Formats: sequence, C-alpha cells, structure tokens
Amino acid sequence: MTAPLASQLFALSQNNKCEGKLECHWCGAPCTDRWPHDNLPNVYFIKPFYAKRPGNSYICAGCWSFRRKRVTIHFLDGKFKDGQTPKELSWFISEQKAFAVRIENSSELYKQLLNPPKCFVLGLLDNPCKTPNNLHQMLVNFNQEIKADTILYFTINNIPHNYTIYDLESALSNEMAGKTPGVAALCRLFGPYEMEKRDKGRPAKEEVKTPNRIVKNKTPPTLSRNDGVTYPL
Repeated sequence: MTAPLASQLFALSQNNKCEGKLECHWCGAPCTDRWPHDNLPNVYFIKPFYAKRPGNSYICAGCWSFRRKRVTIHFLDGKFKDGQTPKELSWFISEQKAFAVRIENSSELYKQLLNPPKCFVLGLLDNPCKTPNNLHQMLVNFNQEIKADTILYFTINNIPHNYTIYDLESALSNEMAGKTPGVAALCRLFGPYEMEKRDKGRPAKEEVKTPNRIVKNKTPPTLSRNDGVTYPL
C-alpha cells in the first residue's frame, strides 16, 4: 500500500479528494484542470519554490483547499475560528481530521505525539505569518505499527525533523541528557508536559520492554473520508 501525500490527507479532511488525469504543480497528486497554480513564472535555472512538478499548470484539491485565504479552522482542543488562512498556521493532520495547532494546545498535541495514529502529518511554524507553511513539503508518517523507537517525521518552517516516542517521553520526564534535535525543538516550541504516571506491575499485553514497546495494534491503516467513503490508494 502506497503512502498518501499530505495534500491527499488534507483533501479528505475537507470532504474532498485528489483525483484526475493530471499531476499537481505543487505536490504531484492527481488533479484536474480546475485550479491553475499560483506560483511565480518559471525562471531558467531557478527551481520555483520547491514545486514537485514545476512544469505542470494545475493544482489538486488538497493544495487548493490549503491555499484558501479565509476559512473556518478547528483546533486540537475542540475550539474553532473563522476567517483564518491555513498556510499561516501549524497543522496536525490525520486520516479523519485536520487540526490547527497553537501553543495553548500543547497538552493535546503531546497526547497525540506520544500515542500517534499510524498515518499522520505534523507541520509546524515557529514564526507564524512570516514563513508560509507549505503543505507539499510536509512529511507523512505511514506505519503498519508504531513502536517506542519508531522514527516519526515532522517539519518546522518546512524543514524536516524527527522524533521517537521513547526520546520524547524521556525528555518530558526531565531526562534531558542526549535529547535529539527534533525532540529539543518540540520542547522548545511547546514547553513542558506532565507525563501520566503508570501503575506499577506487569505491562499491558500489547506492550514489551522499552524501547521496542508497541504503542499501536497491528490493524493496517486505512484512509476514509468523514462521510464514511473509503479512499482508494
């Protein structure tokens, strides 16, 4: 099963789908000739803003949705806000929903990162409105199972970073020595988090010794729209 693109996940969260016989200028996902791209004209010897298909003229439903100027967005804490520009915000995108991320959502974000879904995208900004968040540069995590030492990817200002659940748990438990750059960046952006204390005794059946502890079951990941329609990859 091929991993989806971030634009395909975002399209699903908007009850849409990337489809068509063409390829998106920005991300390379299937598209039609409905939406022309908004990139600068091609200049010889200059790659136009990291477009995956610089010679193509149109964009997909996901990239079009993400590049809208004024939309209603939902946050991880359940609140929402009107009149927002998606590319000026940080995002956590899963198979079911796309949530904008704010500093005040740090607890909700840490809960997601410590027990992540098998398919998700995290694209962060540390200087909102100065650097646009590029959906086509976000990295998709697509795993059959996630263990405590599984490397998971995200971006900050469109720059790739990574973390593991084990490293993040250690850092949030005040074990700061040997903290990886990705974990250090997350802690710098979102601050401390009070880890839930585990009951003493034998671990749960699905767990094994750290760092190979399985944090998710082995059910294959699926892609489905909010209306229940299965998304074929």
